[in-house]
Amino acid sequence: MLLLCVSDVHGNLDALRAVLATAERRSFHKLLVGGDLVFPGLDDAGSAQPLETWRRLTAAGAVMVQGVTDRAIATLDPSKLAPKSEHEEKMVERMKGVRAELGDLVLERLRRLPTQVRIPREDGGELLLVHGSPTDPSEAMTQDMSDEELS
Repeated sequence: MLLLCVSDVHGNLDALRAVLATAERRSFHKLLVGGDLVFPGLDDAGSAQPLETWRRLTAAGAVMVQGVTDRAIATLDPSKLAPKSEHEEKMVERMKGVRAELGDLVLERLRRLPTQVRIPREDGGELLLVHGSPTDPSEAMTQDMSDEELS
């Protein structure tokens, strides 16, 4: 089984389409997405398309886990945030816009995404899909970490 694993799409529909087009030519069987699906998007010009990104992922039958920004967009009330910088003010405004675009149903689906999914492999093993570490989605795991650190 050929798996396509992506993460941190952040509402960039054009990039997602490009990756999927290439992968479809290679006949992948399952799409796995490691979180951070729709927020914050690309830039202030509004070139990101959070709702269409969500629709494309669900249409592809993607197996998805919740990332840090997915949890934030689905659970935080932007009206209760107190931005301390111009950048934070822009992010709160972006959050308001993305939440309005997604609507309550998609926000609830994002809120309910699991933080990990176990996928059986053909050899009897399993693959663990997570956004960060298996114990904390906000804890990064990187290629430069030792086996001891990863354990």
